[in-house]
Amino acid sequence: MAANHGLVVSRETLRKWMGEAGIWLSRKQRRTFHQPRLRRESYGELVQIDGSDHRWFEERGDPCTLLVFIDDATSALQQLRFVKSESTFSYFEALELYLKTERFAKVPARPDNLHRALNVAPDRLRDVLCKREQRYVGQQLSFSYERRQIMLEKNELSCGLVGKYVDIHEFADGRLDVRWRACSLPYTVFDKEQRVTHTAVTENKRLGEVLTWIKAQQDEARPPPKIKTNSEQSAYKKRGTKPGRRTDFMNDPAVIARREQALASLTAVE
Repeated sequence: MAANHGLVVSRETLRKWMGEAGIWLSRKQRRTFHQPRLRRESYGELVQIDGSDHRWFEERGDPCTLLVFIDDATSALQQLRFVKSESTFSYFEALELYLKTERFAKVPARPDNLHRALNVAPDRLRDVLCKREQRYVGQQLSFSYERRQIMLEKNELSCGLVGKYVDIHEFADGRLDVRWRACSLPYTVFDKEQRVTHTAVTENKRLGEVLTWIKAQQDEARPPPKIKTNSEQSAYKKRGTKPGRRTDFMNDPAVIARREQALASLTAVE
């Protein structure tokens, strides 16, 4: 307003004008409320998936995550699986083992079962449930992936891939497949054995598992620190005592005589 119209007003005045014009709402007026929705009508129409991180086995085991598959229409527990952490590959494995069950189920609004038959081969399903990325092939037929240098074997096909992108398929069991238009390419992996730095990026859902592994490595690598006492922190040194028996000054005759002499002198002065 000041730049375009030469009008300078206080913030509260502007807020009042905008409120009267209906173009500004207070925080209370902007608050939205979650509206409950109806269940889906048919079994298998919608399956909700979520993970719950908890110390499920108390002190008898490490913390873990429970993956739960729930049918929306019936509340049937479709799949329950304990995993180390809530990661992409843990969901892939649970989805591959997905089984139907009728335990703790409600009656759906419609009796239809909307689950579809699995019309792909098991090997094809593994190709679907994998992590896919693309990498640019350099002049040396190499590219980087997960802090590893991968070099394609030189052949008639790979020589024509310089300056192009290849597909990387990473599976839950650790296998890595490099493909160009569905054709697998032979390669060699050079692991740089790099240390983890502050710039290393970790998937958020796997952070708890990674930190647990790091702590275990640190505990094995170094002994527990020694806790110093207050005397050690202040560099206090205890003085030594003289050899022989300790003198009882309260019952020492010489001390008693000097004390009586001092009292007598005070009495004479008074």
